[in-house]
Amino acid sequence: MSQGAPVVGITVHAAELPSKDGYPDWRYSVSARYAAAVAEAGGVPLLVPTHPAAAGQVDAVLGALSALLVSGGGSIPGQYFLDNPDPTLRQTNPPRFDLEVELVRAAWARGMPLLGICRGHQTISEALGGAPVLNLGQVPGSRNHYQTEAHTVSTHTAEVTPGTRLAGWVGTHLRVNSFHRQVVVEPPAGWVVSA
Repeated sequence: MSQGAPVVGITVHAAELPSKDGYPDWRYSVSARYAAAVAEAGGVPLLVPTHPAAAGQVDAVLGALSALLVSGGGSIPGQYFLDNPDPTLRQTNPPRFDLEVELVRAAWARGMPLLGICRGHQTISEALGGAPVLNLGQVPGSRNHYQTEAHTVSTHTAEVTPGTRLAGWVGTHLRVNSFHRQVVVEPPAGWVVSA
């Protein structure tokens, strides 16, 4: 690993497209905003494919990284959480989820910094023993967290837990956007909810 700027791995969505010539055609995608944010913070972004063929290369991948960012997008496959998966979930991708869980567990064991955004934070929680639920509608008293406004619009305020690192950076309240259909009901043992 370089002694310079930290190399931050960013997981990407992998999808197999319909074949036009008889050969599988896999495509990777992730918002360029992830890489831009890592670079703006002084890191070197490195995209980490979540193709099933990469499953045996977790140690090599993590050996090249200083930190791992588990990206968002799509929903986590229901069979991991419930006996009866919610059939309305979009973009489920079991190979991606399986590889991200493997990456998260190995990164955690190494003491590597982890950041999960949207689906990524839910994946990290599940990988390390948290208790998520598929649909916010299953949580009594929950409100809709899938806004209709643009991604750039902050639509509600999140309360930040006093005494956390996040509170030290942003104070006790933070305006956020929200495109969540899932929620972590209980974080892994010993974790503190920051917001």
